[in-house]
Amino acid sequence: MMFEAVVEEPLVILVKLADRLHNMRTVYALAPAKQQAVAEETLAVWCSMAGSLGWHGLKSEMEDLCFAVTDTATFCSLRQQLDKTWSSPPPPRRRRVRSSPRQQQLAAFAQQQQELAAARAWAWEENVAQGLRDLRRLANCVRLPLLRKRPAAAVSGVAAAD
Repeated sequence: MMFEAVVEEPLVILVKLADRLHNMRTVYALAPAKQQAVAEETLAVWCSMAGSLGWHGLKSEMEDLCFAVTDTATFCSLRQQLDKTWSSPPPPRRRRVRSSPRQQQLAAFAQQQQELAAARAWAWEENVAQGLRDLRRLANCVRLPLLRKRPAAAVSGVAAAD
């Protein structure tokens, strides 16, 4: 009956696999004998079907959940070892990084931009410290286009035509 539904509507298999994954994620709510039966059926039917369809992530998660039910002691032992391995910091990597000419150009450009920003900040601090009140002179000094002299229409308060 299920195969007829799959032929008529291929998305049925996706719904069935998603339902089985949900069932395996919540299998702990069942009695132990029922958990074992559901896990064995999942391994025999649904994991192989997910693998043959190329849904390896789904297959892998269902296999892990089945393993937790069918061989609890081994699963807990492996899980403990993995948690210990994952919680320890990785060893330091000492690898020489080789960069391409384009990466070197980008790094040089970034360095120039940092130096220009530092120069602008220095110019601003120096001119403010000296009591410079003419912002147009500062704008010409550090080439900030937003601070340049505005058109006469904007200064006199006449609104430009929209």
